[in-house]
Amino acid sequence: MLATSGAELDARVRAEVDRNPALEWRAPRACRTCAGPSWGGRCRQCAGRRPLDRATAAPADEWQLVCTRLLDECAPRLRPVAAYVLADLDEHGLLDRDIDDVARSAGCRPDDVDAAIDYLRRNAWAGIAAPDFGTYFQLELAALRHRGFAVPAIADQVFAGHLREWADGRDDEIAAVLGCPVDELVELRAVVRRHLAPPRLGRSSPTPQVVDATCDLHGERLVVEVVDEAWAGLRIAPSYRHLRDAEEVRTQLAAAQAFIARLQERASTLARVIEQLVIVQEAFVRDPAASRRPLTRAVVANELGLHESTVSRAVAGKVVRLPDGRVAPLSAFFGADGGVKDALRELLATGPARSDRLLAEQLAARGHRVARRTVAKYRAELQSDSAH
Repeated sequence: MLATSGAELDARVRAEVDRNPALEWRAPRACRTCAGPSWGGRCRQCAGRRPLDRATAAPADEWQLVCTRLLDECAPRLRPVAAYVLADLDEHGLLDRDIDDVARSAGCRPDDVDAAIDYLRRNAWAGIAAPDFGTYFQLELAALRHRGFAVPAIADQVFAGHLREWADGRDDEIAAVLGCPVDELVELRAVVRRHLAPPRLGRSSPTPQVVDATCDLHGERLVVEVVDEAWAGLRIAPSYRHLRDAEEVRTQLAAAQAFIARLQERASTLARVIEQLVIVQEAFVRDPAASRRPLTRAVVANELGLHESTVSRAVAGKVVRLPDGRVAPLSAFFGADGGVKDALRELLATGPARSDRLLAEQLAARGHRVARRTVAKYRAELQSDSAH
């Protein structure tokens, strides 16, 4: 369990819930930061951001309310898959991944993904989770026809083979190829504008990044929080808490309790390791420009009284969200480097003179993402040091 990454853990939890009726997955509650769907205090997208005060927290927007309603009304078996699909949509409600790929990522069967998408299309809008705009328009047109709307007959041909020309407004070219009057295309465009405009969900990133832990500032103190069974939305089903009679019930209950205990043990060990990394590399955690101190897994293991292989399993494939929003792999806390300033010093010492913007791009290529103004500030400091 310790070697499992955050994304793999999500899939494993879902699979265990499907297998064992003594376990229950809870629908998300309101995130303390953005008021969106959450499987604990904060959603994965807001993990690591400072929570808003309840008095100043922004109300949930329309899309978040739609997600909450859809998940609340979804069958328990499909709810985790529907939640994954909703989180994977882009800003227009499209799902640009094939069903098999989604099923592998969600840890379920392709049939479950199909069933979840079918549920969303019946209860949200007809074109939700379409793979592209052409399919979206075709699904929406079919729904319009089913409701008795008059749709130009040319619509299916346009969206199946001429979407690019349609998007560019080249109606004359489409009419010539399809042998139809331009007036039909003008009428179709009016229908689309009235009834078929794709929604905008107001999201800049289609897929939230799953983190294993967060490191947040509480006042001046750095606090580490690790994904545990509560954050994963997992608990013993209330109907099983007082059942002890049947042998099968006892077996299922024991398996559920053991699974939760393994989650708790994983969270405890991972928290100890990350807290030690944060103590040693506090400057790097607080400032991306700071240098990392020399550190090895053996040193961390010795400090915590763990075996080095345990630390290696805890670190492998894990990421933590830092107070400034950076998502860093735990492996980045080991070794040593000179940070942004040393990389900038090396660039300034080699090659021709370059602008701050070009230097920022070259630093980004080396893994140091800083603003142009930050480059200008560090450049001035380095030049001042050289003068002295």
